[in-house]
Amino acid sequence: MTQFDTPHDHDHEILDEVSSAQPQKTEVLKVVERLKTTNQNDSDEVISTIRSENTELQFSVLEYIEQNPSEVSFRTALIKSIYDLLLEAEENRLNDPSIFDEEGYENNENYEEDTLQENSNYTRASSLVTTLEPGQLGETKDHISTQNYHELKRLAVQNKRYAIEGFDDVVFTNGKVDEAFIDATLQGTPISREDLMNLKRIKSFSSETKFENFVLPTALLLTRVLKERGLPGQYFKVIFSLALSTMNTESGCGSNIIVNNPNSSALGLGQFLTSSAIGTFARMPERERQQYPELVAANKSQMKDRIRARLLGSATFNVRLTVSFIMQLFNKIKDKPGTNTSNVASRMYMAYNSGLANVDFILEFYEKFPLPEKGITQEAQAFIDANRHRLKGSALTRAAIAKSRLPKGRRAPWFHTQGRFNQIYKVGLGVETESSLS
Repeated sequence: MTQFDTPHDHDHEILDEVSSAQPQKTEVLKVVERLKTTNQNDSDEVISTIRSENTELQFSVLEYIEQNPSEVSFRTALIKSIYDLLLEAEENRLNDPSIFDEEGYENNENYEEDTLQENSNYTRASSLVTTLEPGQLGETKDHISTQNYHELKRLAVQNKRYAIEGFDDVVFTNGKVDEAFIDATLQGTPISREDLMNLKRIKSFSSETKFENFVLPTALLLTRVLKERGLPGQYFKVIFSLALSTMNTESGCGSNIIVNNPNSSALGLGQFLTSSAIGTFARMPERERQQYPELVAANKSQMKDRIRARLLGSATFNVRLTVSFIMQLFNKIKDKPGTNTSNVASRMYMAYNSGLANVDFILEFYEKFPLPEKGITQEAQAFIDANRHRLKGSALTRAAIAKSRLPKGRRAPWFHTQGRFNQIYKVGLGVETESSLS
């Protein structure tokens, strides 16, 4: 066992690579037949017909048409424009070009999240037992959301619903995280109070409102979960930095509006798709799973609604789920040649964001085509187009990698996550950024 092997909870050998919701070919062909009856020179009519389907079916239909051009007489430019339109809607929360500064992107020093809005659904707990020993976190106070999922998605479209309802397992006194709670949480861990306060030096964490209401509560819950799992010193800090940087990329540590596409099921601090959340929960340590009896007892038809309710209402559940998934991916990534703390977050997030099965292809691409400051070269794009068949996963994932993520060059979301990891690991926790993981 190396210093970075998980001491208690090794991941399963096989991780889910393809969403169980991937459409059957018969579903795709039914939509294609409907499209044949539309005015194919009217892009609005075509887009409206495709948009009536769920996200994954939309991309499966477009992929089928692109690969079988004789089936439908769409103009190539129209297919490309529809692809681009739908990809933009799916990717904008990670790749909004307005958040990047041309000169400081590589270190992410000029990254700014969206302006923080007041969260009317935000709640605070008044008291909590703070004594905590490894494996002894016990039952938590955080709750199951009773709000209707589809209504919340409607509110998200109107920018009225945040990624998490509140942090019920964090004690607040006079509007700030309770000092005694901070000390009790940090006791016996390699994270110090100074480390946590240093996080405010990171530009995107520097807002007092965001830091107190979202970043600090997320960091403390993360510390509690890692403490419960009994992780050793440097490993603790690596997973802490990976998880906090990922939850910041995905949801601004809960401060961002939930994904405003009603066809997307992404929820919570880690923005889990429902199918991914169910699969990750199945691999969560048993002592943690038992804290969610309604999920343990759920049958297949009940599980979707019940896990969504936890993702919407329970910050501790979100952190446990995110940590479980990141540790599974980390144990697959850390032994790849050349992996160290200067690139582990980007490699982990490639798997988190685009599927573990696609990491080797993405790394091969970057080895062949060192990135320029902006975008990619024509030769690099030709390589992507010629090798797109090697990508794994859903039609949306394959389209996003080939048409949006790789073509963004240094602006791909995994490089942003690495930049944030570097800041948390070095500025926040005071660890040398580039060190071995073996």
